[in-house]
Amino acid sequence: MEYCRFCGALMNPLASACPKCGMKPQDFSSANESPKTVLISKLERYRELLGETEELKRLIRPQSEFPMYESSDYKKRSLMKYFWPFLAGGIGSYIVIAVVACIIAVNSVYVKGSYALSSSQYAITQKEMADTIYSGIFVGLIVCLGIILIGLKIARRKRDDFNKNADYMNMQKTEKFREGQKNQKMIDIYQEDINEMYKYEQLVPKGYRTIPQITRIIELIENDEAATVEEACAMMGAGVPEA
Repeated sequence: MEYCRFCGALMNPLASACPKCGMKPQDFSSANESPKTVLISKLERYRELLGETEELKRLIRPQSEFPMYESSDYKKRSLMKYFWPFLAGGIGSYIVIAVVACIIAVNSVYVKGSYALSSSQYAITQKEMADTIYSGIFVGLIVCLGIILIGLKIARRKRDDFNKNADYMNMQKTEKFREGQKNQKMIDIYQEDINEMYKYEQLVPKGYRTIPQITRIIELIENDEAATVEEACAMMGAGVPEA
């Protein structure tokens, strides 16, 4: 039996890799690096992964908070959606006024017709009837146009307000969807970091797997105060509770 040149763990000399840290003898010889350099590099990478996962864990939110698809659920409305009641009201007002004028004119002729009228009086009565009808039509047109023009202005304002709000809501949903994409990327990176950490965490005993402790271990090994992680942990003090 012999000890791993990287982490100091006991290993079979015939083994192709250390059962604890997974380091292979050719890992440092091919790169012309010393065991100390490789060990420190692994510890630094582990420390970097710890810091990155802690930061990602703080930033990541449940993916259920974000929409799954990018879509415009808030549809815009056309002008006619708000204008048609005014259009119908304008036309209806015109018809009502015109009909009322016709009724008044006809009723006037009927009343006067009950009396004996000369031809000249009858002609005057016919003219009065026509004037009443034309006046009714004219007034009806004025009222109709007034309602339509006012309605057009109101409908435009309502349409623009609604569509502006719809654009805002769709923009908010798009931004939330893109935030969800970023969040998913952070989740993927976090999972990749966790998977990579498994390769390094066996280097460090439980209870010493924090950034300050790993930093201290690296300092002890760099300063040749300790040759292995276990020696560095022993120098830092025994009885540290396991994580």
